[in-house]
Amino acid sequence: MRLEGDPLRQIRIAIFLIGLTLAALGAVMVYSSSAVFAYDVHRDAAYYLKRHLLFLFVGIVGAAGVMGVEMNRLRRLAKPMLFLTMLALAAVLIPGIGQDLG
Repeated sequence: MRLEGDPLRQIRIAIFLIGLTLAALGAVMVYSSSAVFAYDVHRDAAYYLKRHLLFLFVGIVGAAGVMGVEMNRLRRLAKPMLFLTMLALAAVLIPGIGQDLG
């Protein structure tokens, strides 16, 4: 989708770099805040960092997949997806499905 003279190209590049920077800072924060605990519990200081990077990768693949869907189709599916999301959120309040922690 690279067009010569695209006025939004610089903005897209900036948004991508900002997202990449935030993801990198998040990974550093996850590692620095959990390395000692992860080593004590799992004998792997990077246990939570690996999990974080895995879920980050899954999110990026999912975002790339959604980018390939046409906007009209997303608009058509928006209300059903919102309904399913609210249904899932309400389901965790049902005893036996959700967990009560703390």
